[in-house]
Amino acid sequence: MDIESVTTWIDISVLESELSGVLLILLELWLLVGLRTLSLRSLEARCGEIVSEVEHALALRTTRLWRPRLRLVGEVNGSRVRVEWSAPWGQEEVSVRVDTLSGRRRWRGDVTLDSGSLVAEVRRLAGVPIDPGHDEQPNTVDG
Repeated sequence: MDIESVTTWIDISVLESELSGVLLILLELWLLVGLRTLSLRSLEARCGEIVSEVEHALALRTTRLWRPRLRLVGEVNGSRVRVEWSAPWGQEEVSVRVDTLSGRRRWRGDVTLDSGSLVAEVRRLAGVPIDPGHDEQPNTVDG
């Protein structure tokens, strides 16, 4: 066995290990994209009707995100509103952010909340009068 065959063997093994590392990184990225897409499709299936009802009731528009989130943005009663359904690593929630002249108001709830309650909560945070029979949620954070 001469020295040239040993150096050739070392070079090929190093090259193969680098190639296998690149392939593992590509596989990880492919799996990450697949899991995020699956999470987004699952969220769309669970909340699709509620999203469309809230979009229609409040005249908001949908924005597309690559992350597993469904987002509606627009204005209600002169205040900027963002309603977002998200599923980061299995923790599904709906969050509302309203920017008014008096400051930013946030609210978080469960994704299974019906559209009527969610629309009423957005209107309450935006300062629009709501039905007197609606109970206010205690998890509002003003900031």
